[in-house]
Amino acid sequence: MTRARLRLVAFYLTVVSLGLGQNAIADVLPLQPIPQRGKLWCWAASSEMVLDYLAPGPVYRAAAGQCSLVRSLPQVSCDCPPPDGFNVTDPGCDRRTPFVPDDFVPKLIEYVQRTAPPAGTFKAISRNLLTCEINTRRRPIVTWWRYPQKCKDAGHLVITSGIEAGTNLGSLVLIQDPWPVEIGNTYWLTWRGFACGLQLSGHCVDYYDVQKSEGAPPSCDASQPLDDTDCSHPSAEPAYQLSDVAATVASTLRDTPNIRHAIGVPDEFQDLACNTQQLLRSARITFAPDDSEMVNKIGTSRLLCTVGTNQASIGISIFLKDRTADTWTIVGFGAPQVTPWLQLYANTLRGDRAVAPELYEVEIPSTGDILLIAPNDKNQPTIHFPLVQPGTPLRPSGQQPRSLKEVLGNDKVGGLRSATLGSYLFGLQQRLKSNP
Repeated sequence: MTRARLRLVAFYLTVVSLGLGQNAIADVLPLQPIPQRGKLWCWAASSEMVLDYLAPGPVYRAAAGQCSLVRSLPQVSCDCPPPDGFNVTDPGCDRRTPFVPDDFVPKLIEYVQRTAPPAGTFKAISRNLLTCEINTRRRPIVTWWRYPQKCKDAGHLVITSGIEAGTNLGSLVLIQDPWPVEIGNTYWLTWRGFACGLQLSGHCVDYYDVQKSEGAPPSCDASQPLDDTDCSHPSAEPAYQLSDVAATVASTLRDTPNIRHAIGVPDEFQDLACNTQQLLRSARITFAPDDSEMVNKIGTSRLLCTVGTNQASIGISIFLKDRTADTWTIVGFGAPQVTPWLQLYANTLRGDRAVAPELYEVEIPSTGDILLIAPNDKNQPTIHFPLVQPGTPLRPSGQQPRSLKEVLGNDKVGGLRSATLGSYLFGLQQRLKSNP
């Protein structure tokens, strides 16, 4: 799609979308979640969600899609099948850093403003500006969360499409996350969880004032665009014992219809039941310039819970931050089901057998694959690689199943540094425990 055509589409969408959302819930935009088609296409999926929201129904999504958006950029070479395909064999489709020197988001959406945090601060968009954008302008925010690396090297883009003030967890922010590939995820974060991101590294940029053009809603006051949350210091939010978390979240769900509806929890539900025997801790494997591996722990843990209804039980994840050995802060919650690779562990949600106290969810960024590591002993780790399991919906479209050994070998995990795959993974789990 040419830039001239994109401009024409953007103008057309501005004209026809003025009435969109007038009958929507006051604090939640009726935005359609769209997952990323490629393992590094969070920026394309986030842009597509914004453009699709502005379109009258699914017209834009059917006409363009992520492949067409990516192919419209002269900086990217990707032989993907339009409108919405992904070519797993073309390395040109995996643009790792679509932020520097070119920022793709303004090129795709057009008519957006960017926050500009002072160097080294990584501050989020201010609460007042975000609230105005969503509640008054009826426009979503594109949020670029920072990873521990420099902004120019890595990051993750999500959509902010709702805010709910005055809950017993304070202000909550609704996130439409395009990850996992072909799946996506919906969850609510506390304000601090949003401002710091799930890796607690802050924000690189927030994109706001979408479609600042003739006929668009008036702009919000952006004289103070940045929040003052300091992610480098311990949270001042209330802390909870694990046994208290379920009751606190259940109370919030009962008192806040917007939150229930946005994450798919029925109005009539029974109490949450959480498996306090197991916490899910996340990490990423990255590689240093000397080709040695590094393990970056993500700063939150997940407590796996179920919500009982008259028909069935559905899963929900509650994001937690360590405060002390026995005390936790609720950072956020959501997902009408647990992430799909955890469905393989559905029996642990019911707590009907002995489980490991920690389950490590490890992402290998170069593949987008997920390892679940719950070792019982040195020689018998429990490992799953759902993205490469035949017959699962997690595998990116067109990708052929691969063995775990092949994936790890191709990505230099294990290799000559490991006597056996099992011993390497056991050692990885030990490094995860010790790495801050």
